[in-house]
Amino acid sequence: MPKPKRPLINEKSERVVVDEIFDDGIARLLRAGRLPGTSDIKDYSIHTWGDEREDFFESWKVEAFVGYHSKMKLKEGDVFFIADGIKLNPKYKPIPRDIARVEHLLIPSDISTGIARTEIKKQFYKLAAVKMSIEEKDTELLIEKIDKKFKDET
Repeated sequence: MPKPKRPLINEKSERVVVDEIFDDGIARLLRAGRLPGTSDIKDYSIHTWGDEREDFFESWKVEAFVGYHSKMKLKEGDVFFIADGIKLNPKYKPIPRDIARVEHLLIPSDISTGIARTEIKKQFYKLAAVKMSIEEKDTELLIEKIDKKFKDET
């Protein structure tokens, strides 16, 4: 059986953030679709996704969908870029997790969570720069330096 290939980002793609996991095993997800006209298929930044909508799923079902190994558990703050958001629905019938991981995710989950955390850090630095600077030109200079720092790191 040939190995499944990782899909490319498309109009059905979604950014999914695990916002909260409740004691009863239900996960609140924040889901955002890809903005129309976003042509760079390697750009996963927050600016390429639409408004988030709230959705609720059993945690085990999301774990199966994203292909987590049986000992891996969903955590608050996990971020996934999924190829086809329509497939993540309450009627999802799990497939083998090693196949699901490749067929459903645009990039591996550890990389997507890393992208999201880096973006949060970048925005935090920018907010601090705005608060620290008195002159608008100082703010602009600091923001340019922050953008350069993060661009050089990626």
